[in-house]
Amino acid sequence: MRIVVSDLSVQDPTAKYTLRSVPGLFSGLQLLCTEYVGFKAIDPSVDIGFGIAAEYEAGVQSFR
Repeated sequence: MRIVVSDLSVQDPTAKYTLRSVPGLFSGLQLLCTEYVGFKAIDPSVDIGFGIAAEYEAGVQSFR
């Protein structure tokens, strides 16, 4: 399964996106990282097409 994310400006650090279920403003990168972690929790084999696997693994290791 490959998930394609479009229309998120991950290079712009400006918090300009909102979610209905979570209060606050978020940057595109914050949303993409949240999506990445969510998919990894559900199915670790999912590739969302954004190369942050090393950063994710570093975060997992520091959490343990």
